[in-house]
Amino acid sequence: MNPLKLVTRPIKNLTDAIVMPFKAVFVVGLTGFINAMTYHGVWWFKWVALGMGIAVVVSLARAAKTLLLLALVRSV
Repeated sequence: MNPLKLVTRPIKNLTDAIVMPFKAVFVVGLTGFINAMTYHGVWWFKWVALGMGIAVVVSLARAAKTLLLLALVRSV
């Protein structure tokens, strides 16, 4: 295991929580546009939106866990 990963993981978790909603809006918007241009009676981009929504919630949960852990370490 890389010992440097233990130091950089909290920073990655926090930056992912900030960046992931913007990525999700871009991806869902792009797939929604593609779906609208090639519409054949099925709106499939809603599944992309569901998956990206789950990814955003997971990234926010990881950031919350990191912030909670940092607050506990600071209080000791």
